[in-house]
Amino acid sequence: MSDESIMRDEDATARSWVRLFREDVDRRYVSDDQVDRAATIIGTAARMAVERGYAVVDPSRELFDEAKRSKWPWPHLVVRDEDGFRSSFHVSELSKPGSPPKPRTLTGVPKSDAPQWLEGRSREFEPTGMLSLRVNGERPFARQRSLRDTVNSRMDERLSTLFDGLAHEIVASRERVEAGRRHEETVEQAQRACRGERLYTALCEEVRLHEDLQNQRAYLDLVEQRLRRTDPERLADASEDIELMRSRIDARDPLLSGGVDWSDQPDPTDVDVYEYMRRDRHATAFGHEDLYGDRAHRPPYRPPYRSMPSIGSGFFD
Repeated sequence: MSDESIMRDEDATARSWVRLFREDVDRRYVSDDQVDRAATIIGTAARMAVERGYAVVDPSRELFDEAKRSKWPWPHLVVRDEDGFRSSFHVSELSKPGSPPKPRTLTGVPKSDAPQWLEGRSREFEPTGMLSLRVNGERPFARQRSLRDTVNSRMDERLSTLFDGLAHEIVASRERVEAGRRHEETVEQAQRACRGERLYTALCEEVRLHEDLQNQRAYLDLVEQRLRRTDPERLADASEDIELMRSRIDARDPLLSGGVDWSDQPDPTDVDVYEYMRRDRHATAFGHEDLYGDRAHRPPYRPPYRSMPSIGSGFFD
């Protein structure tokens, strides 16, 4: 589709919003004297939006229902930015300050023929001829934007500043979303690294235990060989105790139980991850190359780990 045909479609959609505003008396939110000016503002806002890369969204009942669920003011124009987020424009006329409250009516009394936007007010509407434009949107972290007439200028002349503010909100929102994404990536990497440290610590403990037990086995073999050469009678008396110690050593040896007890570690908690990130400040998503890099100049991190269940450390446990 050519740019010219796209512009024609956008113009047709913008005209449908202006036409809807003029026809929907219940949703105008301006006095009759300001209808033409408000319609011009809606058309101008649509044109500026298209010039700045927005797409004008077709009005539909589903769109108005979504706006109601999002608690937006009644949309008089909806556009979509290049990231797919929609923004709703609402035009209204300011009432004189201090207008009197409406008299209360009994339930069941027929309502007047006034438009719904007037019926829904709690105070009488006294037109001032001063208009305001309010913008709500779906974009995360974006603030509500508004523009209104002042005693010195009309907002028609300052619509471009409104779109400049929206452009700034888009940039700020993207930066915050990207910062949030990078933070999540940082936390995920730190979680993996913290768990890796925990597993490695547990593995080292099991390796040391296995090596100690191997030394104990070797020592019992030497004792048995020496007694066999020098004191066979003593060996006969001690053989049962030697076998008991070998059974005890085998029961404690992690290798004989599969060699993977070190992997049975709980996932690190948020506190563990925070402590890891505090001590290992290189473990972030902002340019590090190796989460397990040179630690010569950093204090060692020793996360908690789940050790093997103890079988006892003495003969009489």
